[in-house]
Amino acid sequence: PQESGETKTGSIPGRTDLKFQLRSRLGEHFINFGLDVSKETYQSLDILGSDGSTIEDESVFSDEDVREVDEYSIFISDKILYKDIDFVLGNRFTKYSNYNWYPVPFLSIRYPLKGYNFRLNCSRGYRVPGLKEMFYNFLGHSPAIFGNPNLKPSLSNHISLSMESRLLDNSYIELYINDIYDMISINTQDDGMYYVNSDNVTLYGINTSINRSIGKYIEVNLLYSFTSGSANSEYLLDGISSHSINSKLSWNFYDNYFFIISNQYNSSKNIVMFDSGEKTKLDGYGISNLILIGKWKGINIKFGIKNIFNYLDPMRLDSNSNEYLNTVDPGRRLYFNIGISY
Repeated sequence: PQESGETKTGSIPGRTDLKFQLRSRLGEHFINFGLDVSKETYQSLDILGSDGSTIEDESVFSDEDVREVDEYSIFISDKILYKDIDFVLGNRFTKYSNYNWYPVPFLSIRYPLKGYNFRLNCSRGYRVPGLKEMFYNFLGHSPAIFGNPNLKPSLSNHISLSMESRLLDNSYIELYINDIYDMISINTQDDGMYYVNSDNVTLYGINTSINRSIGKYIEVNLLYSFTSGSANSEYLLDGISSHSINSKLSWNFYDNYFFIISNQYNSSKNIVMFDSGEKTKLDGYGISNLILIGKWKGINIKFGIKNIFNYLDPMRLDSNSNEYLNTVDPGRRLYFNIGISY
């Protein structure tokens, strides 16, 4: 290859945001009011070959015109303290390009009791289709991908109940349920993959985190998540790992020196293969890391082993694996870092 090659532009994304926010206190009320305006643009270009006329890669749209979407939002919220109970309620009115104005209300209640905070959160979600979801006409992909300019916004109702410790940082348990309507997803057909508004989906689960000190020098953090759901179309639940665990143990064994071991585990999940539309099960996996951190005078030292047990995704050698790999971790590796401050 030549030392200096030609630079080719395949896409030109853009985004502009403008925000105004006003906060004020009126007696026991904490008022928050604001305006948001944003414009997102995306232009996908044909990439020409060295002869200047042959198209090597086509635009993901049907042409090279600029697509854009505008967003306008007005939001107001009020935080009220009544005895020991915090109430936060508000609404966000949002409009996207050709879609109508839509209210997105929320309510949060916090009640402290015996070293714990109990929280109830209720909110509505509103998601409009992205530019690619609406305008994709990607014939160069196998299979072809087609957008849908008639997609409707996806709506959701989210409710969560949690208990968090006020004595232990980052220690809590949360139960949640999320009902999604007109979910935007991909429907695979013989001639390609189409973005559609699908059936309703209900997701529910548990998130819990425990952060404890053991003695004076050891700290342990454990985070566990369980996720499940129901839907009229089973494929809408693809890509969800039911169980996820993250843990970290930190040992301050001498002065400014720490020994840290972390672990990550995700259970198996089903996916739809992007190239064929077929359903495939991805096995669960776990990855562990070890790191030694130290500081001596103005010198910071880090030494570690990533992916101690050398986990490699068994499907990594598939030509289309980048579309669905559980993890792209390249395997066991050592690293060493020295930083000097003065």
